[in-house]
Amino acid sequence: METNFGQRFDQIDLHMKMQEDMHNLDMAWIRGQTDYINQNVAMINSYFTAFNPQPPPDQDPGV
Repeated sequence: METNFGQRFDQIDLHMKMQEDMHNLDMAWIRGQTDYINQNVAMINSYFTAFNPQPPPDQDPGV
């Protein structure tokens, strides 16, 4: 009975370590996707400002 409990405990411990590893991989993937999205947003913003220049804030565009 005690050996079964020890084996079960080892299985649970291994499972928890695997879950932690998977969580760390998921978080790394999310960070990578976030960096990728931020780079794309910066690129889109730069294109927007390059092709749609805005007047300085102190000027009225209607004048």
